[in-house]
This record gives sequence, C-alpha cells and structure tokens, in this order.
Amino acid sequence: MIVTDLKILRQVSQPLKTMYGVKTTVEKLKKALKTGWTEGVGLTAIQIGIPKRIAWLKFDDGEEITLINPKIIDRSKEKLLEKEGCLSIFNVWTPVVRSKIILVDINSFAGEDELTRECTVYKDFKARAIQHIIDLMDGILPIDKEAKLVKKPVPKNTSICQKKDKIRARRKRQRKARKRKRK
Repeated sequence: MIVTDLKILRQVSQPLKTMYGVKTTVEKLKKALKTGWTEGVGLTAIQIGIPKRIAWLKFDDGEEITLINPKIIDRSKEKLLEKEGCLSIFNVWTPVVRSKIILVDINSFAGEDELTRECTVYKDFKARAIQHIIDLMDGILPIDKEAKLVKKPVPKNTSICQKKDKIRARRKRQRKARKRKRK
C-alpha cells in the first residue's frame, strides 16, 4: 500500500548502515509500485511507511535501479521544467525545475552484508526521476518544489513588444475615430 499521509511523507529518511532488510524492502517496493493510481517509475521506502534511504526504480528501457543512501554529488547547470506526478499524491501534476544531468553517489551490494559506494551519471528522464526520489527521501514533495512561473517583462526592443505597441496604437486610433463619429 502506498502512503498518502503528508505528515509521514515529510519525514526525512534515515541512511542505512547495514544491508539488513534491504532485499525485503525492495521486494515490498516492487509490489507496491504495481498498486499505484497510475503507472509509476519508482518508489522510496518512505512511500510504503519505512523511513529508510532505499528506493527502487524501473524504466521503460528495462533498466532497474536500486538506490541505497543516494547522494547527488554534482548537477549540470542546464535545467529543465517539466510536470511531475507522485504516486503518493493522487492525480496532481506540478511543474518542477530539475537538472538535466546528475552525478549520484550510491551504496550497492558488495556481498551479503557489505555496502560499497559507486558513482553514476544519469541524464534526462532518469536524472529527473532520481532527483524526485531523493527529494522524497529528504521529506520534500513535488508540490513543495513547484516552479514559480513568474512572468518577466519583455524588453522593449523585441519584436513581440513592437507588435504589441503597434496593436495598442491602432486600437487607440480606432477608439478616437469612434468617439469622433459619435459627436
């Protein structure tokens, strides 16, 4: 069952120190992903009520990624604005700005009880999904990161402004002409 309680989702997930229980948690994540309100890419442990830094993702290309204690080490300056949904927030899509490329440091299985570190570069959709997952582990929801779409004034020397100015001037002349006809 996927957790929808915002109080639970806003908890910061704790890092794992051992591999104890990781395989069981990953199996629970895989099972829960199939029960979502829409088709999802991945889930974090907090989304099934376990406040640990574990997540499992499966992409359309078949790649499966288990994230254990992930940490973003570096991000590209190039950002992309896209709408995101979350399986824990029913039918809400919010615009979120995310880095196009990220370098992620994660723990991986080195044996039955050993954790080793590895760094991997992710791009485009995979980078977006992993940033979303890491935010959830930090208690940050997509609705918290919703992009503020502020309209900035367009500089006067652009063609759009020149066209608008011409339209305004024409409308002003037309209004004056109508007033003269009424008199």
